[in-house]
Amino acid sequence: MTDDGPLRAPHVVVATPINVAQALLRRAFGTARWCAPLLAMKTLSAATIQLELSRPAYPVDRTIFGPGTVLASFGEQSRTTFKHANGRLSVILSPPATFVGMQPLRPDQRTPVPGLALAGGYTKQPWIDTMEGAVISGRKAARAVLAR
Repeated sequence: MTDDGPLRAPHVVVATPINVAQALLRRAFGTARWCAPLLAMKTLSAATIQLELSRPAYPVDRTIFGPGTVLASFGEQSRTTFKHANGRLSVILSPPATFVGMQPLRPDQRTPVPGLALAGGYTKQPWIDTMEGAVISGRKAARAVLAR
């Protein structure tokens, strides 16, 4: 949008990264009780560890998922993303609440505002804040809109 004029629609889904959602919602609902936990989130609902290694852990850079373990995903990144490193392993830990405690602040897709739904990996859904989590969240937001 190019101006700050009002936007009117019967249904709105805020499908943005968390920092953009916070900025938009703070302006419109900054004092609303339901919005306070979302606005209080300082980080995304994920905990990551970056390991600097003396050599690559895997023969090629790729991401590996570890369903059912605390290692949601891990990936060798020394040949692509972190070319300066001899070896670089990025690990995402799950469930994130165990490591960063932001889980209770994640908002539902359905809000108490008629016609307003939220979508993004930062909302309540079974995945960490990933593209997959954002897709699941988008589906849940669509169901919330259709249910009204």
